[in-house]
Amino acid sequence: MASSSMEINMGTLYDDLMSLCSQDDAFYYKDVRLHSIKYRIFNYRLCSYGRFKTRIAALNCGGIMFNITNPKNVQLVSLPLEKIFHYEEGFGQKQFHEHGRFGDKMEKMDGTLISTFLHGRASKEVRLKSKQSLTSNQVLETMKLLVDEFKSEIERLVRLNYTVNMEYTSPSNHAFISYSQPQLTVLCIRSHVNGQTLFGTRLKTFLIENNFPTILNHLVAFESVPSDVTHKQLLEDTYQQCHGEGYVVEIIQPDRPSYLVKIKTQKYLMIHRDGESATSPRSLFEALINENADDLRALFKDDTQTLARIDEMENNIRPKYNGMIESIERFYKTHQNLSKKDFIRSIQMNEDMKIYLPLLMRLYAGEENDYKSSFELSWNNVQYYESEKCTTRFFTTEEIFHYEEGFGQKQFHEHGRFGDKMEKMDGTLISTFLHGRASKEVRLKSKQSLTSKQVIEAMQLLVDEFKSEIERLVHLNYTVDMEYTSPSNHVFVSYSQPQLTVLCIRSHANGQTLFGTRLKTFLIENNFPTILNHLVAFESVPSDVTHKQLLQDIYQQTCGEGYVVEIIQPDRPSYLVKIKTQKYLMIHRDGESATSPRSLFEAIINENADDLRALFKDDTQTLARIDEMEHNIRPKYNGMIESVERFHKIHQNLSKKDFIRSIQMNENMKIYLPLLMRLYAGEENDYKGFGMKNSKEVFGIYGDGNQLTTVGQDAS
Repeated sequence: MASSSMEINMGTLYDDLMSLCSQDDAFYYKDVRLHSIKYRIFNYRLCSYGRFKTRIAALNCGGIMFNITNPKNVQLVSLPLEKIFHYEEGFGQKQFHEHGRFGDKMEKMDGTLISTFLHGRASKEVRLKSKQSLTSNQVLETMKLLVDEFKSEIERLVRLNYTVNMEYTSPSNHAFISYSQPQLTVLCIRSHVNGQTLFGTRLKTFLIENNFPTILNHLVAFESVPSDVTHKQLLEDTYQQCHGEGYVVEIIQPDRPSYLVKIKTQKYLMIHRDGESATSPRSLFEALINENADDLRALFKDDTQTLARIDEMENNIRPKYNGMIESIERFYKTHQNLSKKDFIRSIQMNEDMKIYLPLLMRLYAGEENDYKSSFELSWNNVQYYESEKCTTRFFTTEEIFHYEEGFGQKQFHEHGRFGDKMEKMDGTLISTFLHGRASKEVRLKSKQSLTSKQVIEAMQLLVDEFKSEIERLVHLNYTVDMEYTSPSNHVFVSYSQPQLTVLCIRSHANGQTLFGTRLKTFLIENNFPTILNHLVAFESVPSDVTHKQLLQDIYQQTCGEGYVVEIIQPDRPSYLVKIKTQKYLMIHRDGESATSPRSLFEAIINENADDLRALFKDDTQTLARIDEMEHNIRPKYNGMIESVERFHKIHQNLSKKDFIRSIQMNENMKIYLPLLMRLYAGEENDYKGFGMKNSKEVFGIYGDGNQLTTVGQDAS
């Protein structure tokens, strides 16, 4: 028999899942909107075998999705596989399995689970989803594989009220097994009427009888296990195989529906988590975060001490991991309607949330989070075994705001006193990181790239004693943040030669930033004389200088861009703000033109809206126009970048000729041909420059000589 493992009540399934999520924080749901349709996807975080087995509907809480657009008529739209456990997993389960016989044995694929769903209101179309997303890179890539007869048959099957569950594998979408080309492999189908799962022999029979020949050709490789093969024989045979990850095997019990278990090869278990390191806290931690604890238990099934350590780590880590996700998503929901700057500030003023800044900013940008990788990088914050720490690869400076920026912030600053005042450099922020596995080398990166022109030029300046001291400092677990300036790499301030100027260093242990006086003292005490010679120019602001005096003094200066200034509050750590010269503000964006749509547009694209706000801090009408333009342009600009890079990822493996043709056949992408061709050639894009050059077509902002307007307004 090849059917679902558990009888479920389809009529109460949605209510059962909602009840599950309200009772146990290991289970949760996420609401997503695609076009005008609102969906609810149920999932689990880290969860023990026992909780899965004792919670109603828990086995089905792995990517199941409902259409909740009409709360009075909630509809099941996608039904992935039930949770499949390892053969050895669960106390006493191995002995229970042995009472049954084997049925079908299917190849264990090494990719991403992809499921179908019907999308839309009236004329519904078949779309694909992963466990958590409707628009991830994997989903977009798989949609391209749904073509011709395969697509036609999948659509027919979905309209018969089935979910088709498939595995997406490709040369770039696997963990252990290599694949030569992208492909979708059909694993099973599930009925929305009764939850029954068809796989293996029974699915093959169904496809033949109902005329689905193309789906049949995409079916996962399987065979029926001969009835005389014992459990011990199949386990030993699978463990000893030197190819593949293993198998998903059906077990048929005499008094209940059949169910599936995973049996993995010993080679996979050893490579996936080297045996000797399993007693290391770091290895146990990674196994738990990556949901591979069952593999470890199988590998050490006779080692009671290691099994106890796995259980101990699991009981410690699971609530922290689940709590991390819950607190991040709750914070985001509470603050998501703030402006970007206020959103960042709300994070930085919350000591518990500072460490989650990258994750929160991805949510703010509408992107998905890789919580597992982020939690691994936060190993030192888990504080379980102090003897073994994770090393963060790089740690750049926190966002620095303009002194005038943010409602009420100027008054807040005035409660503090000034500390150090550092020259504001006019180049590219460059940060260090350690690259490699064993013998790690120090390399440089910009804000977004490891290989940009600025990064390559900056690497050439890392020589002799300067390089040696930078390497020593980085190996002490610091990121060195520098500014790269040159005759060709500046906006406002001219430089006679290329140079790297050290701005600050940040500790990977606690995130502390050293700059100015404290950094100078650190460099002297620890013998870094060459770095000291590269330190940004700074001075301590005399204690009798008022805020008004310093602001006026900087505004009136005729040279330079301005300063980055430390503010020391009595009851919190010091922080940095930017104060720029009036000349810089005027030249950077001439005052009279600030009311012009074109000028506002350029200021926002170049991330200089804070400079404009400082220049017009008392002009409420202009400030309102800046806000209006920012709310209009920001989503369009971010959307442009996202659509260009998504299109490139989907089509990057085409020949150059076919790549160009795919652009020209897409009306929405034609305008982005230059950007896409740069990505195809492995080069970086100047999205800002492209946006300003094509402001009319992309953003609806254009000008005719000195007559500048927005589309929809009178251009005459």
